[in-house]
Amino acid sequence: MRLATIATVAGPRAHVRTPAGYVDVAAALGDERLRSLRTLLEAGPEALAKLQGVAGPAVSPDAAIFAATVPDPGKVICIGRNYLEHALEGGSPPPTWPETFLRVTESLTAPFAEVALPALTDQFDYEGELGIVIGRTGRHVPANQAMSLIAGYLVCNDYSARDWQRAGSQ
Repeated sequence: MRLATIATVAGPRAHVRTPAGYVDVAAALGDERLRSLRTLLEAGPEALAKLQGVAGPAVSPDAAIFAATVPDPGKVICIGRNYLEHALEGGSPPPTWPETFLRVTESLTAPFAEVALPALTDQFDYEGELGIVIGRTGRHVPANQAMSLIAGYLVCNDYSARDWQRAGSQ
């Protein structure tokens, strides 16, 4: 199933891809609580199951103005230097423990959106990243069950002020 957040006159809204195009989830199901991907995922597998065969007015993929996929996440946890080539590229050995950091919600951008370049850096950098959307909560989840928490994947733009990033230890 392909889900997206599309900018509409009513603000960003969750849509599901159908053969006809992207259909507004809340409008199609008659439940305004499902207007965001976050609330749709929080509603659980039953809500997602209702999207099979959903119909309604559709937005063509070519005409859709995509917003940040999950514009209102609870948190954004990032893992740095998470593969050997990336660590070596930065001139450091691979970490022995996951190097994590947080992103603030305001740093999330839509695909193709303009990015404001910070004036206080000489080392602005960007790269594509694989994002993982966790669809349900879990605690002390065994490794063999971890994949069951994943709702989906997305491509993310990651922007960094490298000089600021390297000035500290976090």
